[in-house]
Amino acid sequence: MKRNTKELILQKGAEIVRLKGFHHSGIQEILNSAGVPKGSFYFYFKSKEDFGLQLIDYYSNFFLGNADVFIKDENFSYLDRLRRFFEFFLNYFETTNYMGGCSIGNLAQELGDINVRFRVKLNEVFEKMKTKVETFLRYARDENEISEEIDIKKVSDFIINSWEGALLRTKVTKSSEPLRIFEKFIFEQYLGKSIVPFSPGKDQQQIA
Repeated sequence: MKRNTKELILQKGAEIVRLKGFHHSGIQEILNSAGVPKGSFYFYFKSKEDFGLQLIDYYSNFFLGNADVFIKDENFSYLDRLRRFFEFFLNYFETTNYMGGCSIGNLAQELGDINVRFRVKLNEVFEKMKTKVETFLRYARDENEISEEIDIKKVSDFIINSWEGALLRTKVTKSSEPLRIFEKFIFEQYLGKSIVPFSPGKDQQQIA
């Protein structure tokens, strides 16, 4: 029961923080949304900062967990799986009118310069995200889907950086075009393969 209550606070908090930002999201607002008393918050979190740091883990686990689902999908090539992974997010953002953007990117913009603990934690998450993309590409290279000459570490870093930039632009353009340009350049022009389009499935987690 305690674990469920904590997860509920993180889930509701994740939704509010993604749309309003960390500083503009109040503890009471989060608790009201979760339907739990204020004492529950301080039972699980030492402070709002502690909540924010654990929220980063919550967002990270969502990204990495979904990546693992796509990596294990044996119906497609590894390069297909990576593109479908990004299209999973693209489809979601289309349904929300491009509000919120990337939760990790949002927190990095809001807190990366002013809070050392957040900066370190967020940088660790970006590294994990990059490493997960590397996993797709290493398998793809092993299967001769991409050139052996590609520097997988640098390409993975470029992919995450480009994706974050595209997500930022969707918030102001209210359009999927930045994400579609990202997808076309990475998978059709740079990696140069024909990829099977993504269609939502029941196994993917719900975005916070």
